[in-house]
Amino acid sequence: MIGNDWVVRYENRYLQVQTSGCRHAPAKAKVVVCEWEDGRLEIRYRGQKLQWEELPEKPEPRRETRAEKKSKPYGGTPPTAQHPWKQSYQEMKVWNSPVEKAAQV
Repeated sequence: MIGNDWVVRYENRYLQVQTSGCRHAPAKAKVVVCEWEDGRLEIRYRGQKLQWEELPEKPEPRRETRAEKKSKPYGGTPPTAQHPWKQSYQEMKVWNSPVEKAAQV
């Protein structure tokens, strides 16, 4: 499988896939590594050879710093004193559904 940094690990070797050209595999894609009897290696994606080069050591992971999200202050108007959120439970009016109102008439 190709990593996010376009590196394929094969038998503790790191193979960097070249992304130039129109034929390249996307990151996280499954590839086939073919090792021939004479020691040649091929990386194939959907039956097509990919260009690659071997890396001498394990590549360092990239450290991405994300911008910290800042909370926005509430920009609306606060609820009035008559708003249900501002009333206590005992002061709330009883709600009659339209079905009950029709039955009372």
